[in-house]
Amino acid sequence: PGDLSTATLAIDNLRAPEGSYEFFLTAEGAVEVLQPWGSVAMLNAGEQARSTFRLETKEIGTARIELVINPPEGDSIVRSWDLSVRPSTPLTTTRRLISIPPGTSYLVPTADTQGYYADGLTVSLTADSTPPLDTVQLLRSLYLYPYGCAEQATSRAMPLLYAASLPGAEQALDIDQNEIDNRLRTAIRRLSAMQTTSGNFGLWNWYSYTRPWLDAYVMDFLSRARELGHAVPEQTWDSGMRALEITALDSYGDDDARAYAVYVLARNGWSDPYDLAYVADNLQRNGLTTISQALVAATFANLGDMQRGLSIAGDIEIDGLSASGYWFYGSPLRDSAMVATILIESGLASPSSLLSTYEAIGRGFGERRWTSTQENAWLVMAAHAARSGHMVAVSLNGETQTSEGAWQTTLTWPPEDGYVALRNDGDAPLFASIGVSGYPLADPVP
Repeated sequence: PGDLSTATLAIDNLRAPEGSYEFFLTAEGAVEVLQPWGSVAMLNAGEQARSTFRLETKEIGTARIELVINPPEGDSIVRSWDLSVRPSTPLTTTRRLISIPPGTSYLVPTADTQGYYADGLTVSLTADSTPPLDTVQLLRSLYLYPYGCAEQATSRAMPLLYAASLPGAEQALDIDQNEIDNRLRTAIRRLSAMQTTSGNFGLWNWYSYTRPWLDAYVMDFLSRARELGHAVPEQTWDSGMRALEITALDSYGDDDARAYAVYVLARNGWSDPYDLAYVADNLQRNGLTTISQALVAATFANLGDMQRGLSIAGDIEIDGLSASGYWFYGSPLRDSAMVATILIESGLASPSSLLSTYEAIGRGFGERRWTSTQENAWLVMAAHAARSGHMVAVSLNGETQTSEGAWQTTLTWPPEDGYVALRNDGDAPLFASIGVSGYPLADPVP
């Protein structure tokens, strides 16, 4: 905001009448057209006229630029464009995790929002009986992410499958279920276009390099989308699953990729269950990362051998996990969230049995200024898996509100009352997360 720029308008008379032409440039929204905003030029056949206009950005947002051309004969010609105005600083999120004892209140510090542009600033509150994950800010970060390789496209789309069941999601994204469905269809089409003839997925397009772990991640999303009734092209589905079979049965392949592949195959009832059990059994004998242990345990559970799955899951130490590598988008935060999600979804653990894990995830997330798309996606998935179902009772500035599971809201900022007070009206301690997301006025300290 406040930047000045010069826009150059070049008009070529190819087949229009010769004579005097009037040009008018106007703007609505985040941009203002300074003088001169109109010009007149004589244009003969084959000639070009150029005019310059000064533009000033007024605020963060989108401007509608409209050009009107009045020719010497006939009707006016109107063209329009959208122009986005963004700060030079990146979108940044800070989080504060606190505990509120029963019957006490917490005053949200207004200082947390200082140093941000007012435009684009959001403040969210989440409260639950277990340390909550701020799905509002996570979904918003994924929604605004500008790039779209296969991993990023999948990470942005997969949490949208469960947005309807997450409190405050549609409010945070300012979209309804129809728009969510449209975005999911767009993601499925994009990923289908990135699939190679062998069924793998190129990182940026169908002819870029592929990674077996990425294939399993994409197919994990597509299988979940298919389960929930979203259309996945049969060619994409069949060739993708066949590619996962090749990965799973390749005894010389990477164990992490094979574990993910065999999990997706078992979860969808694809391939011979005896072959999948054989692969999982052999993988379990190798020195696996924590994620791969969880995937193998869930594979046995999906194949119907719950006892074997529980036995493997019982040996997993999430709090002291063995992290996966760079090529698998691994980090302790992502890996912990993914393991918790897989174990709960497969029935090998409950949210209450993973309380210490969720406490560690919540605090680790709260300490991070930036997170990757992979981390954000699996944090949302972990939040969805761990919906407690316990009744949460709070008062926000004196207004009583209840929720079955995590309570979440996006605040109007600055607050109309000048303050925000959150009171725990329940009989058990509550964990609350305050998320502030916006564009800093100055470059953040590395």
